[in-house]
Amino acid sequence: MWVWEKQIDLLSQFCEVYALDLIGHGFSDRPRVSYSADTYLHFLRGFMDEVGIRKATLVGNSMGGAMAWAMAILFPERVKRLILVDCAPPDVLRHVSNESFLTLAVLRRLPFLSRMVIASRDQTTIRKVLEECVFDTGQITGEVLDRQYQLSRIKGTTRVLYCTLRHAEEALKFQGQLSHIAVPTLLIWGEKDMIFPPSVGESLHRAIPGSTWRVIERSGHIPMWETPDAFNEVVLSFLKTKEFPER
Repeated sequence: MWVWEKQIDLLSQFCEVYALDLIGHGFSDRPRVSYSADTYLHFLRGFMDEVGIRKATLVGNSMGGAMAWAMAILFPERVKRLILVDCAPPDVLRHVSNESFLTLAVLRRLPFLSRMVIASRDQTTIRKVLEECVFDTGQITGEVLDRQYQLSRIKGTTRVLYCTLRHAEEALKFQGQLSHIAVPTLLIWGEKDMIFPPSVGESLHRAIPGSTWRVIERSGHIPMWETPDAFNEVVLSFLKTKEFPER
């Protein structure tokens, strides 16, 4: 939730903005459901239905970016544009490169052990994860660490993260379908992303027809939070360009 705090006020000057905590994340409920790709996608479409959004520009980072491009494939009538920020590719487990996620990925077929690793996270391990998300680790202050740690301690979070990881390979069903995306798409990548290096974004850029590729220098996995001025400039420029004809 907090990684978008430096965009909401700015973007609200130009458009209606919804900053959504996905089911199982942030301050949203954590029901006992299967946290599969389909669960997340139908939740997002259901949210749009309930608040009366027929069609929207979807902006997502990491897993949120993967949800955005998947929505454009499954429900193209609901997507106006895409802004994908250091997002996960369909073959996510093959491309991820940071140590924390790789450890869990290796353990994902050992349910008890992987859940124990997730559940045993303390502020030291949370700090390590956050520092892997930025180039300038000095930005991970005590306040930033504390609010992420408090979110991680909400009841049900361990189960949600474990289930999401267990279903990660389901995204492979979208392999080869990125070429079906027919909306204006902007890919923004942190030059120093330790989780999905820029080569991942370049592959997505080649796969999505007519997409635009931008790199934010001296920034990691969450450039919208770490380097907001440079990020916001790129986003506003994209949003203000002439729209593609409706298809």
